[in-house]
Amino acid sequence: MSGVHKGFSVKGANCVGCHNPHGSDSKGIMQTAMHEPFTKGQCSKCHVSGSNNVKDSSVNLCLQCHEETLKTFNKPKNHLMAGKSGNFCLSCHAPHGGGDKNMLKDRDYKICYSCHMDSKSTVADTKFSHPKLKTCTKCHVAHSASDNFMMKSGGIETCSVLGCHPSQGAFTHPVGQGVIDKRTNREMDCATCHSVMGADFRPILRGEKDRGLCIQCHDL
Repeated sequence: MSGVHKGFSVKGANCVGCHNPHGSDSKGIMQTAMHEPFTKGQCSKCHVSGSNNVKDSSVNLCLQCHEETLKTFNKPKNHLMAGKSGNFCLSCHAPHGGGDKNMLKDRDYKICYSCHMDSKSTVADTKFSHPKLKTCTKCHVAHSASDNFMMKSGGIETCSVLGCHPSQGAFTHPVGQGVIDKRTNREMDCATCHSVMGADFRPILRGEKDRGLCIQCHDL
C-alpha cells in the first residue's frame, strides 16, 4: 500500500478522510473537495518531511494559511472551544478532503451531536421535533454569531427571513423587541412557544395547544 501513498505509511489512517466510499468522478475515488497542499503533493506544508507527524498539533498549523478565518470567530457566541487541547479545527474539518467545499469530516448534524449530546438526547426523548434538524447550519452559524445559540439572524428572523416560515412574526400576538417573557426574562420569539429540538405536543409546542401553553403566561 505504501507505494500508492507516496511512501507514507497509512497504518491506522482514516481511509474516508481522503476517499469517498461510495464513489467519485476522480481517480482513486477521492473526496469531492481536497485540501490544496494535499492535491499538489505538498505534504511538508503540514507534516514533518518524510514523516506522518504534523509540524504543530495546535490550531496554529491551520492559521499559517487560513489566518483570515480566525476573524469569523470574533463574535460573542463562538466555537473557539476554550480549554480544548490540540487543533480544534479538526473537530469539524478533515485535513485532507471531504464531501463539500468546507471539507467537513461528516454530515453536519453528526459533527454537532458529537459535542452537543444534550441536544441529541432531547430529540431522541421527545415525541415531535423539527423536520429539518439534520441540517444544523440552516439555522445556526458554524463559527460565531451575535445571537444566543449562534442563530443566523436572531430568533424570529431565523425562522422567517430564511424562507421556511415567512409568516412568522407577522401575527398580532406580541413578540420581538420589548416583549418580555416573564418566565425567562428574555424577549419573546418563536422559541418561546416552540421547542425546535423536540417537544411532546404538536407542532413542537412547549405545552398543550388549546390551553396548557397559554396559561403558562396568561393568568386566568
